[in-house]
Amino acid sequence: MSVRRRCGVLCAALLVGLAIVGARPARPPLLDFEYEAAQKEVGRLRMLAERLSKQNVLYQLHLADQHKLQLMETAREVNDALTLLQQGDATVGVPRPPTPALAEQVDGVREAWVPLEQLVMASPYEYLRRSRQFMARRDDRGDPLRILQFDRMASSLLVEVDRLSELYRDACLEDEYPNCPELAASGLPQMLVERLVKESVMLFAGLEEKVSVKQVEATRDAFASQLDSFDDIDAVKRATAPERGATGEHVRAILQDLDESWQRLVREVTLVIRGQAEEANLRRALAVQQIVVDDLQRLRVAVEQAVGAGLQ
Repeated sequence: MSVRRRCGVLCAALLVGLAIVGARPARPPLLDFEYEAAQKEVGRLRMLAERLSKQNVLYQLHLADQHKLQLMETAREVNDALTLLQQGDATVGVPRPPTPALAEQVDGVREAWVPLEQLVMASPYEYLRRSRQFMARRDDRGDPLRILQFDRMASSLLVEVDRLSELYRDACLEDEYPNCPELAASGLPQMLVERLVKESVMLFAGLEEKVSVKQVEATRDAFASQLDSFDDIDAVKRATAPERGATGEHVRAILQDLDESWQRLVREVTLVIRGQAEEANLRRALAVQQIVVDDLQRLRVAVEQAVGAGLQ
């Protein structure tokens, strides 16, 4: 074979190889702290989706002095989280979506959020008018405040957020980091405690078509299971090890505070389940729920400071 022919064959093979490589570019792996930061934002969206629905129920039923401004503030937080996940921010460690599938799913979350945002920002008259755009004809009777429709839309948003979390978990596992399943559960306890209060309010308001006693009990038990599992999380074990001294005692004290605030919330929810609650019980439940959420945040920060590991 001539030198020119051999060069032609080799060049052709090289071009084919480059075409293959160009068609399937290798994805640079994210760092572990980038997965943690991304899943934190996804977890925040998971919690905010339930918080929106809870706040809307309270606002529409004129319970517990819920104001429109609180809904609008939650909407701002949703937009902030979505912007972070779409654009990334190196200063807080959140990366841009590393794959087309992740970028597409972030867009899917945004798409599910748009109609909810329109309702949140609408005036009372506009709320009713706009809600008809997102409602099947058969649903356009009863429920004049469209509470249940808003809740269904918030549930659809949550489904998209969960899919995004799963995609980040799969990419994390592909990059062979050890705590991917733990990161994928980010925001789950906070979401469950928001849901518990929302369902309790619905039960109190007589919206049995949406929520039942069994459903409220199932949400209560799901959060209790999350609480029981904290002691088995590797980061918590390391944070509370005897050699941690005062640092470990601090984490254990927060765990105790969390258990106590949770038990207080359970007492208020139990009155709703038994049909013995008054609006004052809902106000106390809302106040204690915020303490539970604050305790969860305190626990996460304390564990991170103790061992440098993420706990969501």
